[in-house]
Amino acid sequence: MRVIPRKIRDKRGLHSRKCASYRKRFEEKNGYLFCEMCGGNINTTPRFETHHIVYASEAPKHKELHNDKNLILLCCSCHHLLHSEKSRRNKLVEERELNKLFDRNLKIS
Repeated sequence: MRVIPRKIRDKRGLHSRKCASYRKRFEEKNGYLFCEMCGGNINTTPRFETHHIVYASEAPKHKELHNDKNLILLCCSCHHLLHSEKSRRNKLVEERELNKLFDRNLKIS
């Protein structure tokens, strides 16, 4: 069995808690869960994932990493698309003004 160092384990725990918290706020605000890209809802999409638009690896300790503007609820298909098509990610960076929030150019070519 592989032992995960506490520092990494705690970081993963924080990440998971922030994602779960966003999902809960999203459901409370909207009354139900749906994909923020395609609009698929709980009846058509069995699983949703909370995604960081600006990846934790890009801004590991940035204070705005878990800001709601940087989080998006996605179905599995859209989550895959977002990772494979950088133009979609760049559009979200622009729409949510993440360059200002993170104080740097975040567009990926």
